[in-house]
Amino acid sequence: MTAAPLEALGVVRALPHAAPALEDEAAGAECGVLAAVLADPAGTHGALALTLSKLTPAQFGDARRAAMWKAILALHTRGGRIDAGTVAGELHAQREFAAGRHMGDLSALDIDPRAAEEHADRVAEHAHRRVFAALLRDAAHLAGGAGLPLAAVTNARAVLATLPDNVSSALNESIAAGMCELMEGIEAAVEAAKDGARVAARWGVDSLDGFYGDDGVWVDGAIGGFYESEVTIIGGVPASGKTTLAVQATVATARGDENTAGMTVLYFTLEMSRVGICRRLVAQRAGVTLAKIKQASLSPDEMQRLGAASQELGRLPIEIIETCRSVEAIEARVLAEKAKRKINPSLPKIGLVVVDYLQLVRLERRRDDTVREDQDRVNAFKGIANRGRVPVLLITSMTKTGQREAAKGNVDMTAGMGSGAEYAADVYGFLVRTDPKDPGGFPEVRLELVKVRDGEPKTSLMRFDMARGRFSRAEGSKRGAY
Repeated sequence: MTAAPLEALGVVRALPHAAPALEDEAAGAECGVLAAVLADPAGTHGALALTLSKLTPAQFGDARRAAMWKAILALHTRGGRIDAGTVAGELHAQREFAAGRHMGDLSALDIDPRAAEEHADRVAEHAHRRVFAALLRDAAHLAGGAGLPLAAVTNARAVLATLPDNVSSALNESIAAGMCELMEGIEAAVEAAKDGARVAARWGVDSLDGFYGDDGVWVDGAIGGFYESEVTIIGGVPASGKTTLAVQATVATARGDENTAGMTVLYFTLEMSRVGICRRLVAQRAGVTLAKIKQASLSPDEMQRLGAASQELGRLPIEIIETCRSVEAIEARVLAEKAKRKINPSLPKIGLVVVDYLQLVRLERRRDDTVREDQDRVNAFKGIANRGRVPVLLITSMTKTGQREAAKGNVDMTAGMGSGAEYAADVYGFLVRTDPKDPGGFPEVRLELVKVRDGEPKTSLMRFDMARGRFSRAEGSKRGAY
């Protein structure tokens, strides 16, 4: 590698808090794998084929080089030619102008395409080093933080428990390992189903989860529940019940049922206070209107029901978190909670992560383009779902254009966030009141599921009890199967 192109590509200072030699080594490896792939546009040497399964954009320490690798992956997915010109064009289309300006420097490097795999392994190892160093810093911060010493040490240990045993285990992403994991999960689910167990992470609405009809025959739900490593996005117009549905899913997952143990729910609230969420939880469970709770105009019977509901809910494994307001803070909390369960396996497993709502989550790297920011947020939460092996439910607001189109009955992927972020989700839908002008307290609401990754788009009709904050299956509906 020549000195000038490397300097232009930001080899120096690539790894904060690291020795200069390591900084240069990590950046050189990133430049090396990119240049090797670009030097093999016909795939003669298999440069891309050998590195595809080894690297993700997140493993690059430099944002520009991460954008280049993302562009290469996008071109590969579409079956396009991969060379300096096509990658530069893709970067321009993605508005990654800073990265695009350095394509000439990258293509000027004299790299043997046959060395692509070696460079990729080094990039992955340096990515592991950064994760390791970050977790050590977090652990040190927690150990020396405020609070009782024992709690501080316990929190630090929880962070350290997320560390892989070694680099090789962190990079063990072979298809064989994936197949073993898949089959183990299927076998466990089949055994659980024999005992009547269901998917623990549920919506709490029959038409979404599935239910037994009057004839005793099982009726499939519109979604069926939440699944490991999947991201579900639910949008909606104002007063359509977005938070209500999230709260209902929280209680259903945490309670479980007669055959399925309850699971921990991490509810990150960025709009409402913890007390506000608790108010909705207890109103829903006790069947007391939110207005009466706010105004304290309660009968003795209602007070008794509220007391019983609050005691029941207080025993459930629900964490309502209002202090984590960035993607990074949310991820740290999710991974720390996962680590606690390694230390203490008796704790209920994490069944659901709820973020209410998406647009209020801060990003470490801000953009001038709000559309791209939404995309970055969803992609970040997809990474959290994958790394934490947890389902994630994102509540989002619809654009004004989306609201107007949904009210007209125009149902497609552009009627929601309007950002393209919905394409990163596994399930994407939005809530729309069937009659927006209906002033009644029990409006019919339809959940338009415009994307179900392993299924077909569908519509689910529900009845919304606005006063008590809960959904139920719309009885006697003739629209659709749900």
